Amino acid sequence: MERLAALGINRTKVTLLAAIANLGGTARTSAIVDATGVLTSTVIKHLKELEGHGYVEADVPTHERRPGVRITWSIGTDQLNSDLQALKESWTPPPA
Repeated sequence: MERLAALGINRTKVTLLAAIANLGGTARTSAIVDATGVLTSTVIKHLKELEGHGYVEADVPTHERRPGVRITWSIGTDQLNSDLQALKESWTPPPA
């Protein structure tokens, strides 16, 4: 988990990404909440942070979001894969 922290990802964010993946790669906020049991306000906060990193994408532009607007989130596979690959390449396993 410490290595994921270098990407700005904590356990909750991994849980959200996994939920979106398990829901077919795209999911509404409410479905993510239902799948994870994480509070809606926490889900929204972390999804916005993940969006800032390019790890998720929303179907509603930021300036159009307000209470009551339903947002569908998708995994930003290009950025996530790129950063995970860079992390993998930079990591040296401990000696056996």
